[in-house]
Amino acid sequence: MSQKKLRILWPDGEGVDLILLDHELSDYYYRCVMRLKYLDLCFGPRENPLDNTNSADMLGKKLIKKFKDVGIDVNFQKLKMQEYLNELHDLYFSNFNKSKEHADEKNWLEIHDLIHLLETIETNDDDRNCIWIDYKELAGPLIKKFDRKFLKHATNTIKKGYCFFSPHELGKDLYKYWQDGEPSDLKNICRLSKPWLFLRPLLKIAIKDSIIDKKKYDNPNFLNWLKEFKEPWCMHWGLKDWDLWELSAHVPIGYIPNVDYLINRFANNDYPNKIINLQIS
Repeated sequence: MSQKKLRILWPDGEGVDLILLDHELSDYYYRCVMRLKYLDLCFGPRENPLDNTNSADMLGKKLIKKFKDVGIDVNFQKLKMQEYLNELHDLYFSNFNKSKEHADEKNWLEIHDLIHLLETIETNDDDRNCIWIDYKELAGPLIKKFDRKFLKHATNTIKKGYCFFSPHELGKDLYKYWQDGEPSDLKNICRLSKPWLFLRPLLKIAIKDSIIDKKKYDNPNFLNWLKEFKEPWCMHWGLKDWDLWELSAHVPIGYIPNVDYLINRFANNDYPNKIINLQIS
C-alpha cells in the first residue's frame, strides 16, 4: 500500500518531507497541493511565531500604515487597549466586504491579521505554538464547506512536528469574543463569531508539544454568558450538536520527521516557497 507525502521546498532546493496520515482531510490537502504546487506560498507576520522582529511597537507601526493606505487614521497610543482593538476589528468587518479593488482587499486582510497578532503577541495563545503554511487568497477556489463528521479526527493534544487543520474563520471564537469584552448582543455575536464553517488548505505545524487547555472554557463567568447565547447562536448557524470542546478542535493530517530543520529556517525568517507532491511505498 502506498503512502502519500509532500515536500516543503525552499528556493535553494532544500526541503522537508511531510508524511500524510490516512484519512479524508489528508487526502483533501494532497489534492489541493496538486492544484497549487506551481504557486508560491504566502507569508506575513502572523504565519511565523518565531519572528523576533514582531514586537508590539513594530506591529503597531505596520497597522497604522495599513490603515492609512485605506484612508483611516489610527491612534498608536491606544493600541494596547483591548477596547480600541475591538473598535478596529469592527472597522475591518464593516469595510472588508465593501472592498472593490484587490489591493484594498489585501490591505484589509493584512489589517485583520495585524489586529489579531497584537492581541496575542504577548500571550501564550494556542496559535503562537504553530507555524502557518498558507496560500491565502490564491487557494480561494479550493475552499470547501466543512463537514462536521471530520470532527471525529479532532484532538486537543499538539505534538511537535505534527501538522493540523483547525477552525480559521474571520472573526473570533465565542470564548475570545467574550474575553475581549465585545458587546453582549446576539446580532453582533453572530456577525463576529462563527463555528468551523469552511475547510481551507491552511496548514498549522506545531513547533512544540502542547495541550490546548480546555479548562479555560470552564470560567463560570464565561459559561453564564454563554448560557444566554448558545442556543440562538447555534440556531443561527444551523447547528444541532455543537459543543464547547470544538473551540479547541485540531485535526492532525500528517507530521514532519525533520521539523527542527524547518523551525531553524523560520527562526531566521527564511521561508519555503513551494509544496510538491511525492509518493512512497
